Amino acid sequence: MGVTAVWLTPLFEQVEALFVEQAAIHGYWTKDFKRLNPRFIAKGDNPSVNQTQETKDTVFDKLVDELHQRKMKLVLDIVCNHSNPDFSGKNTMMVSK
Repeated sequence: MGVTAVWLTPLFEQVEALFVEQAAIHGYWTKDFKRLNPRFIAKGDNPSVNQTQETKDTVFDKLVDELHQRKMKLVLDIVCNHSNPDFSGKNTMMVSK
């Protein structure tokens, strides 16, 4: 088919409870740019990007390895300008420590 790259939806942890205990799952309301959304990794995988950099044993890391073995590229979609669903401007984006 000639596919040379895979472009994925925003993968970072996002706000999922808003106003009425639910929020849109579109990747635009990132809660933490250092954690993968648990919806996109295997059960039991550590969602912390920082804590898994050395081990590289998550499903995401395996996907990257498989793509690179096939000489394919990975494009990660990221939406920075919509990262806070708090329209009042009182709260800033949450980031894990």
